[in-house]
Amino acid sequence: MKASGDESLNGDSGFFPPVPWRWFLPLTALLALSIVLMTWPWAKTFASGVQTHWDPPFHAWKLEFAARQILDGRLLPLDGNTNMYYPNSGAFYYEALHWPQALFAAPLLFLGMGPVLTYHVTLIFFWALSGACLWALLRALGVSPVAAVLGALLFTIMPYRISYMVEFNMQLCFGIPLFLFFFLRFFQRPGVFYSCGAAVSWWLQATSELYQAFFLILLLPFPVLALLSGRLRLLKSVREFWKPAITAAVIGGVLSIVWLMPYTLILGSKTLSRGLSEIRSHSLEPLSYFVPFRGYFSFFGGINAIHDEMSVYPTLSLIVLSLIYLGDTHASMRHENIPRVERILRLARAAALTLFFAITIICYSFPGAAAYKFITIYSWIPFLVCLLCIPIVIYEGKRNRRGVLMEGMFSAVLFAFFMSLGPQLRVTAVGFKVSNSLFVWLYQHMEALSGFRVMSRFGFFVLLWMVLASAFALDRLLKEKRKWRRAAVIAMLSVLGIAFIYESVPRLKHDIQPLPCPLKSKVLDNLDLRKDPYVLAILPLGLRDEDSQHMLQASRFDRLSVYAWGGTYPPYTRSVENALNHSTSADPAHEAASLFRQLWPECLILEDKLFSRRATRHTNFAKHLKIKRPINYVDHFKNEATVEDEDERFVLLRLKQDETPAIEHIRLVRRDLMLQNPQVSFTAFAPDATSPRLIWLDVNGQNVGSWEIGVEPRSFKVVLPAELGIIPMPNRLSFRADDDYNDPFVLRDFSMGPADEGMLPVRPDTGSPQSWHDLLRKPPAGSVPLDAAFRGGLKVVAVDPPVASARPGSVFNVRYYVELPQSSRWLHRYFLTTGFTRDGMVVFESGGGFADQIDPYLFATEPRGLVHRIDMQVAVPPDFTPGDEFGLALTVRDDNNSGKRMSGRDSDGRKVRRIHMPFTFTVEDGAD
Repeated sequence: MKASGDESLNGDSGFFPPVPWRWFLPLTALLALSIVLMTWPWAKTFASGVQTHWDPPFHAWKLEFAARQILDGRLLPLDGNTNMYYPNSGAFYYEALHWPQALFAAPLLFLGMGPVLTYHVTLIFFWALSGACLWALLRALGVSPVAAVLGALLFTIMPYRISYMVEFNMQLCFGIPLFLFFFLRFFQRPGVFYSCGAAVSWWLQATSELYQAFFLILLLPFPVLALLSGRLRLLKSVREFWKPAITAAVIGGVLSIVWLMPYTLILGSKTLSRGLSEIRSHSLEPLSYFVPFRGYFSFFGGINAIHDEMSVYPTLSLIVLSLIYLGDTHASMRHENIPRVERILRLARAAALTLFFAITIICYSFPGAAAYKFITIYSWIPFLVCLLCIPIVIYEGKRNRRGVLMEGMFSAVLFAFFMSLGPQLRVTAVGFKVSNSLFVWLYQHMEALSGFRVMSRFGFFVLLWMVLASAFALDRLLKEKRKWRRAAVIAMLSVLGIAFIYESVPRLKHDIQPLPCPLKSKVLDNLDLRKDPYVLAILPLGLRDEDSQHMLQASRFDRLSVYAWGGTYPPYTRSVENALNHSTSADPAHEAASLFRQLWPECLILEDKLFSRRATRHTNFAKHLKIKRPINYVDHFKNEATVEDEDERFVLLRLKQDETPAIEHIRLVRRDLMLQNPQVSFTAFAPDATSPRLIWLDVNGQNVGSWEIGVEPRSFKVVLPAELGIIPMPNRLSFRADDDYNDPFVLRDFSMGPADEGMLPVRPDTGSPQSWHDLLRKPPAGSVPLDAAFRGGLKVVAVDPPVASARPGSVFNVRYYVELPQSSRWLHRYFLTTGFTRDGMVVFESGGGFADQIDPYLFATEPRGLVHRIDMQVAVPPDFTPGDEFGLALTVRDDNNSGKRMSGRDSDGRKVRRIHMPFTFTVEDGAD
């Protein structure tokens, strides 16, 4: 559909619709009022409680924590730390940053507004702001004032947005329409202001809610091709294109490096890696867009399809208006001089889409049809449609039509629709599913995609385009001049408006839980009077609704906590939860106490009797129905801890000293606290030693000292070097018995603090790594050099001669010597296979990844150039014939790309894809 007027999207033609910014804030207020009215009486409880769900307390906690950092003079917390998930660093990046929202909330908190009310005010403001930004985009597209306001209203109160009342994250989408506004303005009138506005808008979205910012990057090639293909002359202009583009790239790059680079560290450490099975549970199916969401009304309510965490049903109004837009667009194109190739491409895309939905409906209506093999074409239709979209948007841009952005957006939305279906195309009602080749291919080739699990959120862009299309349709309909048609239009729009309100108003009652913050508690007050630092293990743990309340009400922004909810669960947190679980732990009290004793500062146990000593039933959408039996943690930890304080709600337990001798004692501390308290003090003795014994201390895999101990306790001090501190893992201090004796010893009175006057940091002993590290300066004598280097820093240095023969069906070991890649991302990406060759061709190979053989702490701190021993098991196929001879070859493969062979370089610089080793292997006779 063409918008009003016939001007092309070209700055020289004068098409630059003005945006009356004086109405921006009043419109934001009007949209905020519409939200309050649609969700009434929710607003009556903004200061006293939240909806009964685990998300609001969690997001209120994070908003307050980030705002308090700003009030304390820090843009971002050191190392991306929060007070949760102790001792892991970087937890600020386990979830969306909410940084612009924290900047908005900081003065509210400073003026004394409570965290619960601050959360709700911030939520409503940014929710309404997104509608106002969409209004600006519609005005820049040339949509009339009335249609633009109606479009903003549709965008603000459609079921998708209302269904996310409890999900703070997904109301923070203002940056998407704001980016599109500046993006469009740049192509209307190129300049530095608009290019930088687009860069800053994307950054605002990314620091508010990273999901949509990342998804926008994936969708952006389609509108870019559409707009740029019609204006290729821009690429020749330094002033109009390259200067604005480079300036925007510099500004956006600097902002991203400061605020977003830590995400790459978390992703590279595999902390946030999402598997296909997890992603599959947060994806949609084609018919999900017609299904009502938990009590909402839909005119297609009889359809049986899954839905995820929100409503993607666009309402009858958006469906009808979008169809009007598409019909009018098609009608206008009939009168245009469209190249035959483009018409063929459009016809092919329409046929592919028709086939896709025809197969969906056939399989839904006739379950037996899913068994036919021709249905496998279903898997490749998304790929085909998106490939066809590329030349279509290029042709569209060359014709330089006013609707070029909408055409680019339409192609992007088709891509978003297929991506929202996740790794599988499903019709769950009949058990039909096939692989989504488009998604799986991108997942294999784009590592960043593995950091996001809720693919259903791609549906946001589908609904965004439908709102834009509806606004264009409204614009056209409201300009109808003939009386009888105008009366029909008014009647139709009235019906659609009533239907929209009826479908958008939530049907379920607002279930509000009181959430006083801060809590009135003698135990919590006394905790704040403690002079020594401490960590809290708040029990019970493992249920989202309770954990999120503890985050906001008990941990707040200044008490370290070993457990929380939101984003992910690092290994230490998972270990604590498993240790407290009777079904996975033989002695849960002792196992949990042992884990708590590893922490510095001292870990205290805080029992919330309100949750622990009553039987409750929790409806958890992730774990379905979970029944929690009552438990008295004072009795549970009676052999491990003593009561230190108690009031009506809380009881505080302090762990007893554990002086059980062991050959290794672990202490964990977060990096920022290690840097502030580098001096380690401890007492050690070996009660069963008959002569002096040696103990070693390594920090994150690097030796920092050794001490002689005996039967009598001796005290020691050492100052740790700052360069050994790491993120995002806990910093591990490992006290070990010397390998020559391996006598158990007792470690007591462990503490950390500022360095005493005159105490200097020790130098890590990298010259003589201990045997437990499996590190070598160079391969041992007798090994055979291989000398092949691969991307990312991996070097296969040498190999020990393997066995010369083995029986069919047996397994033998091959020991390789390698220098590890420079980053954990490459470490987890590579795997090695050893193959049997004949005439230079591999006839069988086996092997696997070697990341699990590497101590992650050592990997994070070791000096590069040291050699690791890597043992790989090689299987001899049972069908090999005794007496056959084979060569052996090593292949380095890419685990992220379906086992693709990786190319390397030998010592002479020649390309190598398979390393043939100078060994001969003979198959033995399998008889006894």
